[in-house]
Amino acid sequence: LGHPLAHLGYDFAVPMLDGDHVTDDTGTGFVHTAPSHGADDYNIWVASEAYIKGKGIPHTIPFTVDADGYYTKDAPGFTGKRVITDKGEKGDANDAVIRALSEAGALISRGRLKHQYPHSWRSKKPIIFRNTPQWFIAMDKPIPEIGGTLREKALAAIDATRFVPRAGYNRLRSMIETRPDWNVSRQRAWGVPIAVFVDKKTGE
Repeated sequence: LGHPLAHLGYDFAVPMLDGDHVTDDTGTGFVHTAPSHGADDYNIWVASEAYIKGKGIPHTIPFTVDADGYYTKDAPGFTGKRVITDKGEKGDANDAVIRALSEAGALISRGRLKHQYPHSWRSKKPIIFRNTPQWFIAMDKPIPEIGGTLREKALAAIDATRFVPRAGYNRLRSMIETRPDWNVSRQRAWGVPIAVFVDKKTGE
């Protein structure tokens, strides 16, 4: 499918991806995919890399919304429009996109649905899921210096520890068994800064 806003810079084909997270028992069975803003969307995009590239579509995931809720340069035609304000209220982005679709003759219908953003458990304000560059520690990558993977070494250390009460063992072990790669760069106001050492000669 061609992009309805190609004239604004979105001159790429729109792939149709078969995702298990979409059901056909409600609605049309089709949903938009925003790999920068949802785990299911991100996972189906990554899993479909070969198909997407085979269609000549760039597989790079853009960073369309910045930390303050504004559209970035990766959202041509809408850069500077805001999704959510500092007060958690709707910004001017939705209306701008709807207006652009209408002007392009690509808006089939418009209606109102009650939609709730996820909320921060600390501030109680709405939040936007954003795909951002992060640093991870691999849990299942063999590390020669420790003689195995981090997961293997951690599970062995847990097994070698006597827990009182025993429930602590079960909780910790089940968490380490199933945890994904460890994200160590989460943006948290109460977090500990990451010390970074750069080789001045090589830049590494």
